Amino acid sequence: GLQVSTLAEVEDLVASAKDYQKRDERVQVIDIHARTTHGPTSAYTLTSAYIGFVLPLMVELQHLQRHE
Repeated sequence: GLQVSTLAEVEDLVASAKDYQKRDERVQVIDIHARTTHGPTSAYTLTSAYIGFVLPLMVELQHLQRHE
């Protein structure tokens, strides 16, 4: 996986992958999904997407945000 600093980075990378997918059907994209986990002191939102190309595996893009 790859953790990025901002949600915009996740969105930009997924948009680039989708654009490339239009020219090469071997690109696979599992779109952006966010899920929130509530802990004892804070809640966290993990936003992720998956991108694959040729190999039988995918790279997970992640952004983690802590909520006070």
